[in-house]
Amino acid sequence: MGLVLASGLMLAACSIDDGAVEEDATNAESTESVVDAEEESEESSGAQGAMSDTLSGVKNLEDGQHVVGEDIPAGRYVITGQEPGNLMIENNENRNTSIMETLNDEDADMGVPSVTVDLTEGDEMELMGMELTTFTPVKERTRSDVLTTGTWDVGTDIEPGSYEVTTTGSKSGKIMIYEGIGELPLVDQPIDPQGELGPESVTVELEEGQQVIVSVSPELSFEANE
Repeated sequence: MGLVLASGLMLAACSIDDGAVEEDATNAESTESVVDAEEESEESSGAQGAMSDTLSGVKNLEDGQHVVGEDIPAGRYVITGQEPGNLMIENNENRNTSIMETLNDEDADMGVPSVTVDLTEGDEMELMGMELTTFTPVKERTRSDVLTTGTWDVGTDIEPGSYEVTTTGSKSGKIMIYEGIGELPLVDQPIDPQGELGPESVTVELEEGQQVIVSVSPELSFEANE
């Protein structure tokens, strides 16, 4: 009788141990499932974010050398830097539109917050010191009498006409006007509100199809002459 009772107790203990092992295994599988689900969710979220960034056309490039058509699609962009740094764009076919600007260097009281420019296939770019440079596509172009740093087309971005051009702030700037690709500038003039580095204003005649380049200054104001 005692032997039978002992055997029963041993079987009950084994049954309890087996149940505990099965429960631990089930819990482990459940935990792994939760982890896998979380990882899949994070991957999905990341993929959606990347897809959203791609769909919007916004492109971020790290410091270094880049080629338009390989590292970024050709198009018109507003370019901004994460940190103060230098932007160089070389167009071998139309050197009129080559760009060399300092972005975001407010501490040195120099540089511009952004550059708006057309990037064409084969343009070579060098990004220095900005860590990450953001290229935001221009979706719509409207005519304005204030042009920021970059390249602008008369008839598309500003009305043809006679204008008195000044800087809108305390920084000096420069205006260049080109008739066509590869030609010498019709106007290549610094503008300085203090009158030290150049005249305080410049009178220009803008005609349809000309290209205006604003450099160094964050923006220039074009006041129509009557």
